[in-house]
Amino acid sequence: MPLVAILEFCKGTFPNELSLAHLKIVVDCANGATYHIAPNVFRELGAKVITIGCEPDGLNINEEVGATDVRALQARVLAEKADLGIALDGDGDRVIMVDHEGNKVDGDQILYIIAREGLRQGQLRGGAVGTLMSNMGLELALKQLGIPFVRAKVGGPLRAGETAGERLAHWRRKLRSRDPARQNHHR
Repeated sequence: MPLVAILEFCKGTFPNELSLAHLKIVVDCANGATYHIAPNVFRELGAKVITIGCEPDGLNINEEVGATDVRALQARVLAEKADLGIALDGDGDRVIMVDHEGNKVDGDQILYIIAREGLRQGQLRGGAVGTLMSNMGLELALKQLGIPFVRAKVGGPLRAGETAGERLAHWRRKLRSRDPARQNHHR
């Protein structure tokens, strides 16, 4: 798939009514597979993007950067007075975020935010899937919202209609595209 198509697909999963124009985001691509796409997706969605971990040489993947080591991201978010930081791992299937104060937001916290917002917007059909490693606090917090929570093995299959996340922040979610031609493909 050409990079332009990947870029358009990623942008197409972002809600039309939202804008990132008011955000300054530090994006850490771990010197890996997403170094070209991820910063451009956020730029095209309107964010001011500062990058780190975007100079791969084939040997420096995940080396003191990315979701496996967020210290550089935390420092850069604070130095740039950014709104948030997003760290991907080398192959782009793991994400950790950092808030504007440099605090790490792990996979359980991200899953809670996504599930809560999905419920609020009426888009959560089913529940949330964590892993055997998920924090009990996540399960209890989701239960208070009336969101069913299922534990699965790490890397287990995604059940239809559910949002899945792992404490290590691997993500799988059925995505809806803004492109009507792709809508049925992603359901």
